[in-house]
Amino acid sequence: MAVLFFDQVTSEHGYIGGKAFNLALLSQKGFPVPAGVIITSLPKEDDWDSLFSWWSSIDNQKVAVRSSASDEDDGDVSFAGQNSTFLNIETRETFKKAVFDCFESINRQSSKAYRKHFLGQDSQGSMNVLIQKMVDPLYAGVYFSLDPRGQEAGDIIEFVEGLGESLVSGLETPTIIIAGKDESTSTKWNHRYTEELRKLGNDIKEYLKKEIDVEWAIDKSGTLHLLQARPITATFSHSNRIKLVQDELDRIKVSFSPTTTWDGQTFSEWTGLPSHLTALVGSKWEALNQD
Repeated sequence: MAVLFFDQVTSEHGYIGGKAFNLALLSQKGFPVPAGVIITSLPKEDDWDSLFSWWSSIDNQKVAVRSSASDEDDGDVSFAGQNSTFLNIETRETFKKAVFDCFESINRQSSKAYRKHFLGQDSQGSMNVLIQKMVDPLYAGVYFSLDPRGQEAGDIIEFVEGLGESLVSGLETPTIIIAGKDESTSTKWNHRYTEELRKLGNDIKEYLKKEIDVEWAIDKSGTLHLLQARPITATFSHSNRIKLVQDELDRIKVSFSPTTTWDGQTFSEWTGLPSHLTALVGSKWEALNQD
């Protein structure tokens, strides 16, 4: 079957990728997951009919087309930004193209290189595509049940106004709330959102029985939506993260001339934390220039 509805997903469907798998099961448990459907292979004609019928059932509202590769978000590596996502899809033509392009994104050079680097071999991971009702957000962001920097400061909420793409792409600096100490300067931010997010995160943590990284959005009516839930990746542990960043810096030193110019976008989807990476790049860059 190429089309899998949320209520059809069971524990045996782990191959659909962590994103789709977790969201489907959380939806079944009543968590506020936007309506969705999963495509496990490029659709045939009957599958398109089924997909468009589902789309009609949500009044043809705008949808997001999202990747969910079989080796994505498994607790070891996140594959953040390596495969494609398409937002605000509203016509059948753009729907079909987005689905096709999302399936194809697993073959991009960056995605292949990421798999080889982190999995140690050429992965045979397969792509699945998650279609969901689009949320028009007032705020969007991430919630960590545990400080991923290893500082053990408690849970963390990061958010931006509008779509979360500007946060994950590094284009906008988020507002950060640590351990529920709400110091947001936004006049629109309602402090109840902080408690709602912390409760949602705690409930998901209890359900998954792991420290978690949650993507969320609050729509313009003030309703909270769950967009992704996954274990905080192992590479975020303090020692692993430093080794990962150091290995990459060593590779860069060997592979590129000291005169190579790097811009901020180069590292926008890097899985090390930007603050630590930025500091190391700055010091290493000075050393490289002195060699």
